[in-house]
Amino acid sequence: MNVLYVTDHKFYHENGKVFSKTHLNENKFKRYLSFFENVNIVGRQSGADMSDVLYKNERSSLSFQLVDDPVKHPLKNNVAQKLNGLIASSDVVCIRVPCIYQKSAFKLAKKHNKKILIEMVGCPFDSLWNYGGVLPKFMAVKMYLSTRMVVANSDAVIYVTKKFLQTRYPNKKGITLGSSDVELPKNAASIRNGLHNKHKCVLGMIAGYTSFYKGFDVAFDALKTILSTDPNIDYELRIIGSGDSAKLKALISSSNLLDKVFLDGSMPAEKVFQWLDNIDVYLQPSRQEGLPRALVEAMSRGCPSIGSGIAGIPELLPQQYLINAGDYKSLAQKIMILANDQNEFVNSSRDNIAVSKRFDSDLLVNEWKCFMEGFLKQ
Repeated sequence: MNVLYVTDHKFYHENGKVFSKTHLNENKFKRYLSFFENVNIVGRQSGADMSDVLYKNERSSLSFQLVDDPVKHPLKNNVAQKLNGLIASSDVVCIRVPCIYQKSAFKLAKKHNKKILIEMVGCPFDSLWNYGGVLPKFMAVKMYLSTRMVVANSDAVIYVTKKFLQTRYPNKKGITLGSSDVELPKNAASIRNGLHNKHKCVLGMIAGYTSFYKGFDVAFDALKTILSTDPNIDYELRIIGSGDSAKLKALISSSNLLDKVFLDGSMPAEKVFQWLDNIDVYLQPSRQEGLPRALVEAMSRGCPSIGSGIAGIPELLPQQYLINAGDYKSLAQKIMILANDQNEFVNSSRDNIAVSKRFDSDLLVNEWKCFMEGFLKQ
């Protein structure tokens, strides 16, 4: 059997290899190769160089159909025509939602009577509504309705959350799985005993540098509040990510935090976990999410963490470490509690490690395989 995997994720192709900067890499697609002879991936062609080898020519069971970005090249938008042929020759169509191709892929899959599997990884309404401006709010409603329709009428859905996305985007058939595709290292982290340096608190965030919905401004305002309130501890914020950092650097400068906020760039997965081991408190003050992988990764390393009470974040963190989206004052207060109260710090570290065990890779893979077996038998 063959599966067509449809996403608007950006890939970079060069010299017979395909590259990606995110977790959407060969490890991700190995799961599908355990059920399908061939995995054909539709994605957007990126013009920028990327890191992390995703695919090499010798792996014939994994192929890519990269199309021009319809946002940047509207006159070259021939995605529907390509999708029609690819879907016709596939046994199963998997659509990673939200996706700008989701409606076309869904309708064509229905036309060709193909099984449709949805990977539901985020809420398009929250993402667009919080983007800013009138047009994104209009698009938020349009994408919300489109996504509701696609998810409701598909044959099966894999959600990254346990409750949030299931409630907002339900599936009529009820053939669903709530399971993340987070990949955590096997080496267990130890419970933290407190700050690495009792006179310094290193805060951390992981986010694309153009992803302002991750709450950079909230974190910066919280940091400014702390610096004027808690002179006994030296605070700094470190951010790893990729993408054009010009606007983010401008925001750092206008916030007068050039000596307190540091952009550490992108790094491979194993380096990310080493980086997290040097972070004291992890921040996820997002305005939109699915179930944030980076937060799970931070928790697995014993990082006390604070996040917005939106989407799937309340499924991970207790109420005492949740803030209302945009509430920098509450964020500042909770950071200072963790930095100054060793018992709170230790308890948070212990609880986070315990929660992260739900994301054991062997457990998640087994859940996924059982789900796929049931889906393919129906």
